[in-house]
Amino acid sequence: MTRQFSCVLAALVWLAAGQSSAALAGKPQQTGGEQAERTGLYVHFADAGLFTDCADGRRRPVVMEADNVALERGYGEIKHEDGQPLLVRVQGRYEQRPTMEGEGTEEVLIVDEFKEITADTECPGGADAAVLETDWLLQEMTGESFAAGTDLSRARITLHADGKVSGSTGCNRLMGGFEISGERLTFGRIASTRRACPGDYMKLEAAFDKMLSQVHSWQLRDGRMLLLGSGGILATFEPADSD
Repeated sequence: MTRQFSCVLAALVWLAAGQSSAALAGKPQQTGGEQAERTGLYVHFADAGLFTDCADGRRRPVVMEADNVALERGYGEIKHEDGQPLLVRVQGRYEQRPTMEGEGTEEVLIVDEFKEITADTECPGGADAAVLETDWLLQEMTGESFAAGTDLSRARITLHADGKVSGSTGCNRLMGGFEISGERLTFGRIASTRRACPGDYMKLEAAFDKMLSQVHSWQLRDGRMLLLGSGGILATFEPADSD
């Protein structure tokens, strides 16, 4: 898979997690939200903008109003691969707006003033401040179900600053390597111990190994780490000290 195709694929996942900013601009508005200077990763792709705040790791659609046009223009003026998020600084506020389809609302970003955009592709401090050296416990795997009483949180991973991953498949210890750059994340060959596992833990181990092999990016959302593949969210983790 080429680097350019990977960026386009990652951008499509970004768009699946948000709503079209063009559609949001035509919806009834709900005012409110505190205006503040915000730094984050911005991508504009397929006529939609998405902003991931470096402070909380949450991704929000950017509505097409206020100073959004300057943000889009700045993004277009810097050379980058298709779908590549770039580091931006804006004065803006978060508001709840009606979703594009169905009922309910979602939080969006209104850019009151575009400050600057750079060619950087990571938040200040890099990914290590967000996901490295944290013990992440599995909470859910998309499309997988297990027998009652199966403790998913027994499956866990820690991404170390030296590029090594350690943890457990839910039954056996695992070890291996990974590569991370911004929100791109891939795992190398994963090795594990081979003891027999009771109940549904053999099934959990097989599903966990398969899931890791399909990962191509990560997100932070409300303190949780999401691992994503080409079809969207593969697994959801919580930090071990979240309780």
